[in-house]
Amino acid sequence: MLNIEHYDLEHIYIANDSGLTSISQKIFGCYDTYTLAIKDQLQRDYPATKKQREAPDLYDERIDKLYKKVGSFSIAYLNRLVDAKGHFTIPKIRNYHPIHD
Repeated sequence: MLNIEHYDLEHIYIANDSGLTSISQKIFGCYDTYTLAIKDQLQRDYPATKKQREAPDLYDERIDKLYKKVGSFSIAYLNRLVDAKGHFTIPKIRNYHPIHD
């Protein structure tokens, strides 16, 4: 992790599975930071239809399906999402040490 800034983060991917939530927990202390940022972006990219505005549960289901459909996310994409919210991004963390259970 110490030399990650030397790599093209557009081409390093993190699987959309429990690893993503684990990394979020270790970096931010909150398991869903990346998930919420991604879903927030999906809501901007795919606005609710009239029917979904009338039944917000339908819209939440649509966003969940879109989120689950993506197999992985580049570190650069994740960094852009959390950086926009004022969080640390992966290359900015110099003293990151994985927590082993």
